[in-house]
Amino acid sequence: METLKTECTPEENTHIITDIRFRPNSTQLATSSFDATVRVWDAAQPSYCMWKFTVHTAQVMSLDFHPKKNDLFCSCDGNSEIRFWNINQYSCTRISEASLLDP
Repeated sequence: METLKTECTPEENTHIITDIRFRPNSTQLATSSFDATVRVWDAAQPSYCMWKFTVHTAQVMSLDFHPKKNDLFCSCDGNSEIRFWNINQYSCTRISEASLLDP
């Protein structure tokens, strides 16, 4: 960060990254992408992803970690599907559909 120069450019995503979130109290971060994946990285060793979640059927638009239970995060795709994940169990714990309120 001090030099503002790139240390590493991972080549694993095949489309643009739509969101990046750091895992609380950790050096890990997660990215969502138009390639319908969520990937978890270690910022201390960013040359390859640690975990790759590939069950979304549309572009993953956003993600976020739980503020207190840092083993949990959610991701939302272009079909309004929200998936709740347990990162330690490498599993999707729940699926929900986002609904928009009419103005």
